[in-house]
Amino acid sequence: GSVVYSRIGKHQNVLQFFESREAEDGKMFLMLELCEQNLAERLKAKGKFTESEAVKVLKQVVAGCLHLLSRGVVHRDIKPENILFQGAVAKLADFGMSDIDGWSSIIGGELDYTVRLKSITNISITSKSDVWSLGLLLYEMIHGTTPWGRQGPWAGNRSTFRERLKAPFEIRRDLSSRTKDFILRCLRFKEGERMGWQEVVSHPLLIDCEACTALNSQPRLDGV
Repeated sequence: GSVVYSRIGKHQNVLQFFESREAEDGKMFLMLELCEQNLAERLKAKGKFTESEAVKVLKQVVAGCLHLLSRGVVHRDIKPENILFQGAVAKLADFGMSDIDGWSSIIGGELDYTVRLKSITNISITSKSDVWSLGLLLYEMIHGTTPWGRQGPWAGNRSTFRERLKAPFEIRRDLSSRTKDFILRCLRFKEGERMGWQEVVSHPLLIDCEACTALNSQPRLDGV
């Protein structure tokens, strides 16, 4: 954890790390920025967000992700529980699953959010898994649940996990075309058909996202 935090540095949409200390029993403790609650708790209290509220949160999460990418870090476990709030400011947290410069010994994370349990999906580790999570995050904020319900895509029959992820899902008809398009292009099961980060920062839904505007012209995003 402290290794990732030291690589990341400071950003308003990433939980700040202050220092680490080792206890007498050998356990390591991290001193981190204090936040009020996470997105999962806000969703539980609120039920669902309006489209505009959800997009505001999404833009902040994207800004945090872009900062991580600029430092060679892929989060790999973006989900409501790992997005913390200080007032209206959203911050990415929990980097226990993170990948640094393409290396990580851990395969895991929340199944529906990361699509990354190799024994089930056989999908390689790339930054596009975070793009999947962005689409799912936006969907859940607006609908109050994932496309597969609260139990996830493996409910009932775990062997059909892949089929459930690839199956068409319902999306609210009253949403703007930009929001629908963003969700659908993120939640494409085949990684080659899913948006890359260059497409994410160029997407019309994020047209007024300052972080996207700043990084939109950087060619390095094409390869992540």
